[in-house]
Amino acid sequence: MTELNKAAFALCCAALLFTTVAYGGVHQPIIAIFYVLVILAGGAFAINGFKTGELELPFEPLQLPLILAAAYALVQLLPFGAYNAASSLDGIPRAITLDPYATWVSACQFVAISIYFAVLLFGLNSVSRIQRFTVLIGTFAFVFAFFAILQSVLSPDKIYGIYDVSYGAAFGSFVNRNNFAAYMEMTA
Repeated sequence: MTELNKAAFALCCAALLFTTVAYGGVHQPIIAIFYVLVILAGGAFAINGFKTGELELPFEPLQLPLILAAAYALVQLLPFGAYNAASSLDGIPRAITLDPYATWVSACQFVAISIYFAVLLFGLNSVSRIQRFTVLIGTFAFVFAFFAILQSVLSPDKIYGIYDVSYGAAFGSFVNRNNFAAYMEMTA
């Protein structure tokens, strides 16, 4: 294990924990920080591969849906002609998607999650590291669930006692309690 390999894995763990604690990873600044962590982890992975001469991308069948979703989103952005001059939209290219910006954001998210997943799979290359990762997830899930229960009693309408979510049913750092439940099921 090289130091860059350890750094890439640590960045993946940090991204996982940070996005959960930071309001469930749904706000744009938090997503931007996730992208930065993914780029740093991917960069450490790539530099490690070049230094050791073992730059092989791990591929598992579980990665295929993420890669195909990113490719599907990018295909929807391809321009096919342009609007005619009579429609006052002269020069704006047509695309398959009705909302190019949202499609572009989705494509970026799928690419980032694909890179994150590949680096994490590369990092889980030994039994001891898998065990440490499992302990990290289990411990974090326990502490996070305990905190969420305390928070639901102390301030049920606010996240961390600060962020008011009267429009939703907050639980833990999530705006929707169903998202919290899904997260707890995934950690179990």
